Amino acid sequence: MKSSRAKELEKIRQKTIQAIRFSERYWMIYKENTFGLATILDLIYKKSYIEVLFFTNTDVLKKGVPLLKVYSPLDTVVDFDTVVVDPDFDEDGLISPTRIIERINELIDEEFQHHLEILDKEVELINREFENYSIDENPYYREIRIYFPDFIIKFQINFEKYPLKPELDFTSELSRIVTEEEFLNMDFYSNWDRDNPPHIIDLVDQIILIVKERLNLPPLYKDSQHILFEDVSVSEEVRNISFKVVRGESVGILTERYKKNPDKIKTDLLHLFNVIKGYEEKFSGKVKIFGKYLQLLSEKEKERIILLPEAFETNVYKLPVKKAIKYGLDVNPTWEFEKGRFEQKLKDAGLLPITEEYKSISLIGRLLNWIQQWRNKGKFVNDILSESRLFHKRKIEFSKLPALDYLLFCISRALLQSPKLIMCSIPEGLLDRLEFDKFNEFIKRMKKKYHTVIVLNGPKEIVSECDKIVTIKRQRVDSGSYDELIKQLPQSGTIISIEIHDIQEDLMQEMFNIPDVIFIEERENEKYKLFINQNPEEVILKLVEILGPSLFHLKVFKASLGEYLEFLENVSKIS
Repeated sequence: MKSSRAKELEKIRQKTIQAIRFSERYWMIYKENTFGLATILDLIYKKSYIEVLFFTNTDVLKKGVPLLKVYSPLDTVVDFDTVVVDPDFDEDGLISPTRIIERINELIDEEFQHHLEILDKEVELINREFENYSIDENPYYREIRIYFPDFIIKFQINFEKYPLKPELDFTSELSRIVTEEEFLNMDFYSNWDRDNPPHIIDLVDQIILIVKERLNLPPLYKDSQHILFEDVSVSEEVRNISFKVVRGESVGILTERYKKNPDKIKTDLLHLFNVIKGYEEKFSGKVKIFGKYLQLLSEKEKERIILLPEAFETNVYKLPVKKAIKYGLDVNPTWEFEKGRFEQKLKDAGLLPITEEYKSISLIGRLLNWIQQWRNKGKFVNDILSESRLFHKRKIEFSKLPALDYLLFCISRALLQSPKLIMCSIPEGLLDRLEFDKFNEFIKRMKKKYHTVIVLNGPKEIVSECDKIVTIKRQRVDSGSYDELIKQLPQSGTIISIEIHDIQEDLMQEMFNIPDVIFIEERENEKYKLFINQNPEEVILKLVEILGPSLFHLKVFKASLGEYLEFLENVSKIS
């Protein structure tokens, strides 16, 4: 006859086989005279394995071993020994391999989530300081653009294995200053400490330092990569506006119309835009345009700050779109100037090869360069028309464009001037719902492709899609990203919507008396929106308890920008 231990061990074997039957991640092992399971711990930035051994009740009583042993040679943030302290059992009183696998998976996910939080923090630091974009939809593989006064440096960096060394890919321009191989052998990179790694942004700063030193450049202005507004005020209503953006980002301004003077806010915003453009000087606060104070900008620099809509000459409206869009403009893509200035910097630093230096000064070289520039101008116009979906309408008379196309035309024309900043007001009622979607997609494409900052004042359907948002309500101004603004709401923007019917008046009053809840009526005595300042589950239980069968429908959802504004209208603070 089989011993008690042998029977228990056979049960453990069968249960382990059953647990891993449909799992590709686990396999069965036999170790220390018992069965168990193992899996690979693949966290991208580190790889290891986990072994779990199951012991019989007989072994526990006779040998004093634990029911479970968990072994992994790698240090982890989560503690896999919690499975040992509080193991799971089946109804037969033996350990449950299936439930143990579920708990191990949860702990692995928790460990990986911790790693993602670290990576997200690195992305946040980069986003705050530099224009950058994800590559291949991988948030931890990014192209970073660094703007110097006369040229741009770009490179790609993959840090999904951080805290291990990131992988770098230098562009040909950067490689002319410092090669990738050379940089990888520098102390900063070669002595990378995975246990105490520098931030990715520190590596970017190191590249900036190398470029600056090798090209004999002066230090970059503070905030040279940003447009900065700090406590900017132009009136009693439009005041204390603050935000900080890099190229390729948009700012949405949402305003409230005043009943007594509905045009006042419009006038105040125009005043703000005129101040930024340089038409007016009466304001308080600090405005810096990529490192330079607004008051110190040259006339040429102010020309690259564009205020829309533009006033066109009468004859422009009769021109076809392709001629109208470049009418009166000296179309010169900025990269043409940047390329020439960059090569001059290389030449001054002794880094430009003799062959290229000769090419730049020879008659044939200059002729070829002129032809290339002429071609680039035409391509630049066609590319912008294509991106704005106006290329197939290029022969249509400008005056016959519908509202959306007119708006796209104006912004596209502004982009032909290689602007640093575009400002535009879009009146309520100009676009319908489908047109909002098309316009938002257009802005998303253009700000990234042409590396400019766009400030939009308009309906919430447009403003809510911007990277940074400024809301101006009566005498209150808030600014931040959509997520930052929503987090200002109670419970980080969690809202409860309810529909009720056939409710007694005393129950209705009892519902309104629930503490720390603001009720907004959407349909008289039937539909309400609840802004809550306590645990949503507790509020739901109270609602069910009070309303009973009168509660027809209940939904929990995240606040939109419109609901954020609705909250500001109805209450200043929930205490």
